[in-house]
Amino acid sequence: MNIENQKIDFAFTMCNPTEVSPCIWQQAGILKKRMCLFGYLCGSGCTFHAGMMMKDRFRNHPSIKPFLDKVNALKANRLCRYTLSPAVSFRLCANLYRCEHCEFHQMFQDDVSHQLDIREARRKIKQEKRIGGP
Repeated sequence: MNIENQKIDFAFTMCNPTEVSPCIWQQAGILKKRMCLFGYLCGSGCTFHAGMMMKDRFRNHPSIKPFLDKVNALKANRLCRYTLSPAVSFRLCANLYRCEHCEFHQMFQDDVSHQLDIREARRKIKQEKRIGGP
């Protein structure tokens, strides 16, 4: 699996639970289905990732290495986690990955919340039309 051809879109992973992204272990082809719930911050609270890394056969699997390298490069270069998203090409993290203190993260969250509000309003309008409501 070629990592350059992978579209890793994790911006909604933390923001929108209905549009989560595939886990790096799934993207590497090691698992059939597993969704990322941590915005590709694998080493920060993902117990599944920690468990996989404890097993030699998974930690040293050749297909996971490019994904681990990309995730680890974020930390080494202090790149913002949103740079894994196609929406952001380059941004350094000034908050040591404490996104709750970041203005950019808040702006991104606000934008996603606004988009979700619009989606919900459209869904309600469609539902009312189907029911024949007001």
